[in-house]
Amino acid sequence: MDLIVANIPQNTRIVELKEFFKDFLKDATFELVRLKGKYDAVLFAHIHIPKDRIGIKAIRKLNLKLLLGRRVQVREFQVRSASHDRRTVGWRNKPWSNAERRVAERRVVRVNSHSEDPVIEAYMNMARKSP
Repeated sequence: MDLIVANIPQNTRIVELKEFFKDFLKDATFELVRLKGKYDAVLFAHIHIPKDRIGIKAIRKLNLKLLLGRRVQVREFQVRSASHDRRTVGWRNKPWSNAERRVAERRVVRVNSHSEDPVIEAYMNMARKSP
């Protein structure tokens, strides 16, 4: 089972993670995922525990516990698409049970007008403003 440890302090080292997971160390591998660039900030930790039963125990015991004075989230790693978007391959065929967040198409300019054709109304407004 792969676990993600989120909300960890930026100065966290592997040694401190191993101490945090001391009861679940058997055959576990640890990796700190860092932000590339000049800041070199730690984003999260990725931990692989071979047995799912031990991984579930680790989640139950360590979720929302303090690591270096900060509450961390321990949860199972979920594989997501690279774009992290529902518009992936075949997204049109998948049901979407939630309400749509967009009210209207975002590429359409809304005109508060009582006219049936907003383009004609815009031209009429331009004609009125000309000297």
